[in-house]
Amino acid sequence: MIPVLRALPSAVLAACAVGLASCGGGGGSAAPPVAPSSTPTTHPTTTPSATPAPTPTPTPSGPTPTPSPPPNTQPIAVANAGGNDVLIFSPSADGNVAPQSSIAGSNTTLAAPAALAVQSGATVSVVNAGGNSVLSFDATGNVAPSETIVDTNPGVASFGLAIATAPSFAVYLSSKATSEIDVYTSTNVNGAPAATISGPLTTLVNPTAMAADRSGNLYVVDGSQIKVFANAAAGGNIAPSVIAGAATTLNSPAAVAVDVHGNILVADGTAVKIFAAGSSGDVAPSAVISGPATGLQNATGVAVDGTGAIWVCDAGANALYRFKAGSTGNATPLVVVSGAGTTLNDPLAIELEPVI
Repeated sequence: MIPVLRALPSAVLAACAVGLASCGGGGGSAAPPVAPSSTPTTHPTTTPSATPAPTPTPTPSGPTPTPSPPPNTQPIAVANAGGNDVLIFSPSADGNVAPQSSIAGSNTTLAAPAALAVQSGATVSVVNAGGNSVLSFDATGNVAPSETIVDTNPGVASFGLAIATAPSFAVYLSSKATSEIDVYTSTNVNGAPAATISGPLTTLVNPTAMAADRSGNLYVVDGSQIKVFANAAAGGNIAPSVIAGAATTLNSPAAVAVDVHGNILVADGTAVKIFAAGSSGDVAPSAVISGPATGLQNATGVAVDGTGAIWVCDAGANALYRFKAGSTGNATPLVVVSGAGTTLNDPLAIELEPVI
């Protein structure tokens, strides 16, 4: 395309003529040229600003505080053999405190309660060692038992008690006299059990304390051994897995409990010995709570609360101890319930609700 030339306005042409004359163009006299300066032009140097140093993060003085263990929320039931009663302590009990309630008095017919189990709904079943029976209570105070099991086996004054609520309801009673464990399907039975764990395969000699889990396993203290029976409610001449031998360090175990992870806790003299889930044979405990700081003198009962903390009743110290979950060694208890106000007198067993 051919560009179109437009005529410039006369004012613009006049301005251009003036500009050319001043620059030496055209026919006017030109100003002499200016010689360039020999001194170079100096430009100011810009100094970069320094980057500010980062503000240091303050370091806290001293060790990082350890978070407090979660509090217990479950009432604590204790078979108080020397008082012929069952004591119920507040979940927050600590120090020389009175129980919040008790099952005591002539109407209860309690005599040297040696073991107990707490069912869902807070029904407390008690081995009445002095009365050759198991008594169940739905209320506290000087009340008659709501249900009773009378075992026909001789020597029932020396038996332990465990109650399983899953996979099916079962009441287990151990008899030292007959070296067997009777299984009931109700807490109100007089006479023969529904099944019995007995026979040479069981290797039972002196079964005492017991604990049941929700998978149908029964954990039994038998002399210096722990025997675990699977599908225990069916009874029969069944062989257990056995924790026994020098490595176990078991001496005179008095009680057994199992936590939600399947760990097996054993009250043994001045110690609580903890075996990993599934332990069998001559195995060492995975943890041992023992030493002067623990306060343990004669641990007679052990239980686990909903936070995983370990409760121990001690007949030597007439005291209850709570140790944080995962404790081992010469651990200081979180809670110590002791003193005249507690009325603890030869506490032989401890349980919390719900039963694991």
